[in-house]
Amino acid sequence: MLKVWLSGASALALFAGIACYLAPLQPNILALQLAFSPRALAEVVHAWSAEELLRYRAHLPYACLLLASMLAVSPAPTFVAACALRRMIFPTPLQRV
Repeated sequence: MLKVWLSGASALALFAGIACYLAPLQPNILALQLAFSPRALAEVVHAWSAEELLRYRAHLPYACLLLASMLAVSPAPTFVAACALRRMIFPTPLQRV
């Protein structure tokens, strides 16, 4: 049971830290996550300055830690998180529009 609480606390702390770190991005990170086409993704990324793009890229190792902390408790309900972690570790190139 302690493992569940520690994993939950670490996931919550990582999530809060990532949310605070990415809060200054305009358009925000939610716009990037809801970009369902390569064109929409490119519009969001190209709207960011070089500093904002660097900020986004710098958060990715912590996002991997967040997914790993969610997988630590029970891998079955977090299958989607495992797939996302795999895509972060082994990314595929974006398709051109």
